[in-house]
Amino acid sequence: MDDNKHLQDFSIKNGIIISLVNIVLILILYIMGLSYFGGFSRLIPYLTTIILVLVIGFRLRKLNGGFIEFKQALKYIFLIFIIIEVSFTMFDILMNKVIDPNLAQKMKQVAIQKSVGWMEKFNAPQDRIDEAVKQMEAKDFSFKFSTVFLSLGIWIIVDFFIALIFSAIIKRPKIFDGEIVSDKIST
Repeated sequence: MDDNKHLQDFSIKNGIIISLVNIVLILILYIMGLSYFGGFSRLIPYLTTIILVLVIGFRLRKLNGGFIEFKQALKYIFLIFIIIEVSFTMFDILMNKVIDPNLAQKMKQVAIQKSVGWMEKFNAPQDRIDEAVKQMEAKDFSFKFSTVFLSLGIWIIVDFFIALIFSAIIKRPKIFDGEIVSDKIST
């Protein structure tokens, strides 16, 4: 099997696996309640993704004989991120249109409650709390496809920069007699 095909298949398979892990984690948070789903716990799937993609990056290098050029690492790590983001976008649409069509409004109420709680904790005057609630209630939290696809684009850009960093960490070019030798594998 061609090395590039093997690495590409490995990346696709792991991108799908990480996507499924994220979806399960998000569903668990949703089942636990909207305060978990919309709170700091929502970072768990993101942190899990970062850790798993980095681990997969090192496994890519190992599969490639212990060596991987920066360009190869970037190509396959970014592929994993694209799969994850597209999967998450499709799941987000499913979540908001099929599983819970009222999710956006429920999340709005959770956001208002959390904001009021924080403001009360810091002894904000009641008139400022009332004004903040009024402003949040006026905001449109409704689910929009344009927002979802804009978010997808932004996350793909962010993921590209993360993939650049991970590729710099993971790369290990072949060295013979003190000289770096390119793999000569087209990427």
